[in-house]
Amino acid sequence: MKKIAFYTACLLLVSACIYPYSLELDKEVSQSLVIEGDILVGDQTVVKLSYVQNLNQSQGYSRITYPSGTVWVECDNGDSFPADLSLSDLTRGQYVIPGTLEASLENRYRLVVEAEGNKYASDWLTPNEAPVVNGLSFSADDYNVKVVISMEGGPQASGYAGITFEETWEFHVDYAAMYGVNPKTWQVEALQNGYPNFWCWRRQNNLNFVLIDYTQVAGGVVKEYPFYAFSRSDNRNHRRYSIIARVRNLSEEEFRYRKNLNDNSDIGGDLFSPNPGELKGNILCETNPDLPVYGYIAACKVASKREFLDGIYWKRSVIPDWGLVIPSDADEMEYYYYEKNYRPIDMMAVGDQTGVAWGPMRCMDCIAAGGTKERPDFWEE
Repeated sequence: MKKIAFYTACLLLVSACIYPYSLELDKEVSQSLVIEGDILVGDQTVVKLSYVQNLNQSQGYSRITYPSGTVWVECDNGDSFPADLSLSDLTRGQYVIPGTLEASLENRYRLVVEAEGNKYASDWLTPNEAPVVNGLSFSADDYNVKVVISMEGGPQASGYAGITFEETWEFHVDYAAMYGVNPKTWQVEALQNGYPNFWCWRRQNNLNFVLIDYTQVAGGVVKEYPFYAFSRSDNRNHRRYSIIARVRNLSEEEFRYRKNLNDNSDIGGDLFSPNPGELKGNILCETNPDLPVYGYIAACKVASKREFLDGIYWKRSVIPDWGLVIPSDADEMEYYYYEKNYRPIDMMAVGDQTGVAWGPMRCMDCIAAGGTKERPDFWEE
C-alpha cells in the first residue's frame, strides 16, 4: 500500500543530487493519519493505518511506526463488524474484518476508526456490484510474459475498474547443492541426496491498483487487456504459476483519486508525493473536523478469477557466478564465509580457481530465497 508524502517538487530534486537530501514535513502533516482499505461485501475487509511518512524515514533512516486503534464497519441497519485482532497484523498497522463476508448489497456501510483519542469515519457508502470477468489468460513476446484480462462492468458499470492480484508460483533456486560442511571438523563432504530445499512455492500480494478506464470502449466490454507482465527469465516460469485477479467497479471519483496516486508514484511504488489538496478523500475526523486525515474508502463486491500457467515460456538466463567463492582454508570457511551465511554448493570453476564453490544460502536454499515448502491448498498440477 502506498504511504503519503508531500511536496512533489522535492522528490523530483532528490534523484538529481549527489548529496544527502533531508525532506522535513510540517509537524502537523507528519503526524497525520492515513487510512487505506475498501469495505468488501462477501470478502474479508483489510484496513491499514499509517502516518504520512517523511521521505527519509521511508528510505530506512529511522524506524517506521504504525498507529494502533480500534477499527470496525458500521451498517445502516445497526449491525457492526469489528476487526478480528487474531487475524490482524498490528506490527504493520493492518486490521482484518472478516464479518463483512456476511454483508449485503442492500445496505449502506461506513468505516470507523478510533485512534489516538480521535474518531474517524468514512462517508456512508452504497456497495457497487461486481463486474463480470470473462477470461484471464497469458501471452508472451521474446522478453516478457503478459497477463491479460477480458471483462465488462455488469449492471453497475461506471466505465472505471480497478484490479489487485495475488501471485503464487513454484520455483527452484539457482544451484542444486551437492556438498555440505561439518561445522565440528570444517570438512566439506558430499551430500548423499543433495540439498533438500531446491523447490519451493512463493506468494506475492499486489495491493496497488491497476486502473482501467474503458469509458470510450464500445459496448463497455474490455477484451484481452494486459494488466501485468514479468520477464520470461523470471523464476515464476520455472514450473507452474498461478494468479488470481480481483476486479472491482470504481466510481469516477475513486478512479481519479487512485490515478493521482499512481501518477505521482516514486521509489518503487512505496511513496507518492501528491498535491495535498487532491488527496483527502472521503474520510473525516468526527471529533476534530480540522484535523487532516488521508485515504479513500469504497464499498463494493469483488469478482475473482484464478488461472494457471505451466512453464512453457521459460527462457533460461545465464546465472552469474560473481557471488561465489572458493575458500582457501578451514579458517576462512569458519570465520568468514560460514558466519556470513555462505554454504558449499558444488565443484566448479570460479574465475581462475577450481574447487568446491561456496555461495549465499539464498542461492541454494529456496526457503532462504523467500519460499515455503508448504503446498498451497488451491494448487493444481
